[in-house]
Formats: sequence, C-alpha cells, structure tokens
Amino acid sequence: MYYEVWEMFEETGSQFLALSRLSEFVDTLEEPLRLPAPNYCKLITLDIPIYEGDVVHCIDILDALTQNFLGTTRDVTGELGDLKKGPERTRCRLATSTMMRGREEYCARIIQTAWRQCVLEGRQRRAEAEEAMLASRSQVVFGPVPINERHTGDVAAPLDSISEMSTESNEADAKNEDPCDQPPSSTTV
Repeated sequence: MYYEVWEMFEETGSQFLALSRLSEFVDTLEEPLRLPAPNYCKLITLDIPIYEGDVVHCIDILDALTQNFLGTTRDVTGELGDLKKGPERTRCRLATSTMMRGREEYCARIIQTAWRQCVLEGRQRRAEAEEAMLASRSQVVFGPVPINERHTGDVAAPLDSISEMSTESNEADAKNEDPCDQPPSSTTV
C-alpha cells in the first residue's frame, strides 16, 4: 500500500520526493501510516532526513512513519535498519532534516520579528526627533525680517514710527549740511 501511493507521487522511479509534496503524501497514505493534514508539526518531530535539492528518500519516510506508529525512537533499530542500508543514495548528499529545518524556520521568524520591531522603533525615534527639530525651528527666525516686524530693543517698532524716524533724520541732515556741498552763490564784483 505504501509503495502504491508512492508511485502516484513520484513517477520517475528516483526514490526521492520533493519536500513540498511530503505533507500531501503522508495525508494520502492509508492507516496506520497516515498522518492527516494539517501535519506540519508532526512531520517536523519525525526528523526525516532531507537531501540536497529539498528531497526526501522513500525509505527514510517509511522508517519515520513506522517508528511513529510503533512509538519507538531512532535509537531502537529493527528490520528497517537493514532497509536503510539498502540501495545507495549517491544522487544526493544529506543536507538537513525536518527537525533542523523546522528549527531554522522558527529561528528565522524570531529574528525577522525582532528586526521588524527594531526598525519600527528606529522609525518612531527618528520621527520624534524630526518633530522636535521642526518645533525648535519654528521658534527661530531665519532670513531677513520684514520691516513691520523689525525690533528695536525688546519692542517691535510700528511701521508709522519708522517712517517718522526717517523723516526726522532727513531734516537733521538738511540742517547740518556741509558748506562744501552747497552750490556757489553768485556774487557780483
């Protein structure tokens, strides 16, 4: 029954199945080897070896499912231990296992969550600093100050008083004219 279902999923006869199809495969099996979907966590705990290219070998899957059904561990070797020695698996090198892959994905999620949190906090700090800088800039006047807002001392001088001051200074200048600046007067001899 196991190999009949295996042939439906892997028609090439390579004895390797893509890891992405493993969940569907073990859900399709008949009892007692069947692991009904969702079976992601259960497949991780089976610690099935994964070879390069993200493929799993048929005997490794059968061994893990049998151990799950019997309730044994990898330390106890039975008849399947001889089967695992069987055909050479020269096509692929062992890369990892479902347990290690699950740990890697879990750790990656933790790291990504922490990184996103750090980025969010950094953005918030920069936004707060920018708001504080804009608030401090609004209190400082840059560039030329319009005439009606110029300060003399601590009090702003109104526009009318400025024009009065300029008129007064022109009159004072006219009284204190330098005689050299005046045109010569006509004198008759």
